Amino acid sequence: MKIAFIHYRTGERDGVSLEIEKRAEILQKLGHKVFYITGFDGLERQNVFLIKELDIKTSYNKFLREDCFYNGLFEENFMISLYFQLENKIYKKLNKAFEKLKPDLVFVHNIFSHAYNLPATTALLKVLDKHQVKTVAVNHDFWFERPYFQKPKYFFIKEILQSLPPVRPYIIKQQVINSLAQEEILRRRGIKAELIGDYFEYSQPLAKIDDFNRDLREYFGIKKDDLLMLHATRITQRKNIENAFVFARELEKALRKLAPIKILGKTFKRTSRVVVLLPNFVEVDALPYYKEIKKLAEKIKLNAIFAWEKFMPERKEENGVKIYSFWDAYPFADLITYTSSWEGFGNQFLEAVHFKKLPVVFEYPVFEKDIKREGYEYVSLGSELKRRNGLAFVPKEKVKSAVRDTIKLLQKPKEIKRIVEKNFKIARKNHSLEKLEKELKSLIKSL
Repeated sequence: MKIAFIHYRTGERDGVSLEIEKRAEILQKLGHKVFYITGFDGLERQNVFLIKELDIKTSYNKFLREDCFYNGLFEENFMISLYFQLENKIYKKLNKAFEKLKPDLVFVHNIFSHAYNLPATTALLKVLDKHQVKTVAVNHDFWFERPYFQKPKYFFIKEILQSLPPVRPYIIKQQVINSLAQEEILRRRGIKAELIGDYFEYSQPLAKIDDFNRDLREYFGIKKDDLLMLHATRITQRKNIENAFVFARELEKALRKLAPIKILGKTFKRTSRVVVLLPNFVEVDALPYYKEIKKLAEKIKLNAIFAWEKFMPERKEENGVKIYSFWDAYPFADLITYTSSWEGFGNQFLEAVHFKKLPVVFEYPVFEKDIKREGYEYVSLGSELKRRNGLAFVPKEKVKSAVRDTIKLLQKPKEIKRIVEKNFKIARKNHSLEKLEKELKSLIKSL
């Protein structure tokens, strides 16, 4: 079969791109031909139909989005004309791609459930209405989960939103990655969606310390006696990275009071540091937030390394300059922080479990409802936030108790080993690629 994956951007380090790659790899292994229809491909592959207007980062798309949901500067009829000019342009290019490719099956990731590029949503729907290709809508996130999208400035935008996700006979499956979304689209749209979660490669290592990455700590100036905390999520407001920073700084202060102290087989001295490495990129529209957390790191005197320019989905060297794989950071991490206040599921949590690292977690709604019940052990930052100066902080007492719990565990490597091995077994049972392969085989068989 010819199978197309359609998304705003592919080949990046966000959760949606990673899930697309997992499905594509399995389908290729099963003998199918895979293609991508996207606005940007970070891996610059040959099997890609590039339609730049699908990209959520284009200046024109950003202008339309900001006016439709924030500014509302124009009369409705004028905005309608701008909207449908872009929709028509995308429609023509999508239609051309479909006529050339003639796909047997398409996976639409987030375009039918999000509002980052509504002209792309309605254009794609018109193309699928014309070609009637069997479609699986994989809905990782929804417009109604983001306050930004809940109060559109134009009536016609409100009408489009209320029709999402769309219902069509050729959409053979609507999939969601958490039970909260499953309940909500049943209530809003009468759609009975399949609950799938996220998946990860638990059968083989993604990265280990080797000749390529051996110098990673040295490259970023992280000393042997420093404690390296990895925060792997993208940089955007809902990731609440301020809590990773506050936790790291409190942990550093507590360890220095106890120094010299033996943790994880090394000695943490009075001069040692807790360093936070952030290898992921700043999300579209999140530059103000990035500036705020950077300012916070400076204010609390935390060693935070923003290093997205040095990490890509795959390793490479450019003009003698080494670019690490996103996975290269994990083997060197002593702790993983996961502080999001909202996630569709929890890709970075599954990554921490895969690399057998101790996770420090804020228990966001989907984590509490769907992930926690699987039985993992972790350091908890609780589930309460208090807004202050535009940021959202975990209460101080909860941070301090999490620091105490972490220090106890850091002094007991055998206990950490027991926890991470237990977590690994749970995740392998519930979220392995073998499980995803079984589901994809079942889907193809049903066609």
